Amino acid sequence: MGDPIAFFEPYRNDPDHRWELDARDELELVLQKPRLFQPGHGWAYHGSNYIVLPRQPILPGGPGLVDVTGIDVPFHRAGGGIVSTAGEVATLLRALLGGELLSEEMRTEMLDAIDSDWAETDRYGLGIGQITALMGRKRSPCGAAWGHLGFSLGYVAIALSSEDGERQVVICANGQPASEAAEEAFFDAAGELAWHLFCARQASDHPKG
Repeated sequence: MGDPIAFFEPYRNDPDHRWELDARDELELVLQKPRLFQPGHGWAYHGSNYIVLPRQPILPGGPGLVDVTGIDVPFHRAGGGIVSTAGEVATLLRALLGGELLSEEMRTEMLDAIDSDWAETDRYGLGIGQITALMGRKRSPCGAAWGHLGFSLGYVAIALSSEDGERQVVICANGQPASEAAEEAFFDAAGELAWHLFCARQASDHPKG
């Protein structure tokens, strides 16, 4: 992206600013970049992968609340450019991991994850990750979940599911951490809540007899 402050300057001046490039233009830019490794010999996360399939200096406005749902930035689109409720995200995860959307062969391929080197996931499959700690902080006391963390202007989304699709926890929070300490505090609190709900549901699904 280069300089993020310069990148977001048009949005600061005009929240209705529209991204000038279409998906084909974006793909052309990506293809000009050198490969990080040969196919099948490494792993790296980048939102541009999904183009192939179909003081807050970056936020617009002043000190008051700003509605950012209509802001058009290139990394929304196929990387998550849908306004959804927490319930809708949970429904999607339930269908995806419960086998309603994919054949068993495709589901197995999706979950064929490899170790990742970022804080959001322990291992990453095809568009979904295996997670045992939110941003490497609060760790699950009952094993891994599958899902994704999402970040954009004005919100954070945490979507977790059991591998069989039987239970989900989705947390959507409005706002933007103003400092690294605030971000860490948020993920500590979100992790406490998410794993409490996730693991309590697991215990209720398997009562002691």
